[in-house]
Amino acid sequence: NLLPIVMPITRDQLIPGDLVFSGRSGGGVQHVALYIGDGKVIHATYASASRANQVRIDVLDNDWVMVPKAYGRVMQ
Repeated sequence: NLLPIVMPITRDQLIPGDLVFSGRSGGGVQHVALYIGDGKVIHATYASASRANQVRIDVLDNDWVMVPKAYGRVMQ
């Protein structure tokens, strides 16, 4: 099986390397970020005039455009 298995976890179970699935308020999941520890995620920004093609580190609790909706851990 070449596809990874992602196990759902809770926010308080996050460890570096876990996935944070997010989306805009009122919508479904539209974005994924990688949790890097200390309450921070790294993610690629949406293409826009001001932030096109950037990779950013943002605080998970900060309103970084998306609202966290689910968390997951890739299993071996």
